[in-house]
Amino acid sequence: MYASVGLGGGSAYAAMLLLWGIPYDTIPTTSLGLNLVVTTLSAATFLRSGQLQIGRVWPYIALSVPAAYIGGAVMLPREVFLWLLMVTLSVVAGRIYLWRPPVESARREHPHRVPIALGMGAALGFLAGTVGIGGGIFLVPAIILLGLGPHKEAVAVGSVFVWVNSLAGLISRLQRGAVDVELLLSLAFVVGVGGLAGAYLSAYRWNQTTLQKILGLVVLAAVFSIGKQLL
Repeated sequence: MYASVGLGGGSAYAAMLLLWGIPYDTIPTTSLGLNLVVTTLSAATFLRSGQLQIGRVWPYIALSVPAAYIGGAVMLPREVFLWLLMVTLSVVAGRIYLWRPPVESARREHPHRVPIALGMGAALGFLAGTVGIGGGIFLVPAIILLGLGPHKEAVAVGSVFVWVNSLAGLISRLQRGAVDVELLLSLAFVVGVGGLAGAYLSAYRWNQTTLQKILGLVVLAAVFSIGKQLL
């Protein structure tokens, strides 16, 4: 589902891993690893199609990579992690159910695109490394809403953004040994198969709105589960 729209799926992975009772300290590593699998396929597709231009990507990843690495080195207390994850997933749910893409129109490029992109990249990169989501589900609509680029470019940039941040955060966490290798490898296989299927079936114009709302139910279930544990 996520591959069909150029995203990695970190928010859904984190939600489902939590519902499955996976130890919270291994959730970010597993989510980042699975993000890496899916966005490798997406980024390769965009590169082959010519939709991805490196010159348009670098402002978003210049600061996000070191920020994701630093975020991956942060070991949050369980309660703080759960609060941060619950807030993040709540925003994701709002993004799925409430956000409506604006109608694109011909307009000049935002005069402050580079500094805005640098700031967004740093903030979302740190979030990616800390919580284990790639950040694409926030970056793509932000690029469109702020007039930093058209929709196709936003999706292409989002796939690379998730890829590099997932890799940086994953490397940082692997150095600390916070990983369940067996879980990651077993899920990576099925996620890879699903990613290939999603990229292929998206050509048949799936109803993306319906798919995202189904994913939103998973996210809301996780928010409810986290809330019960915290309150």
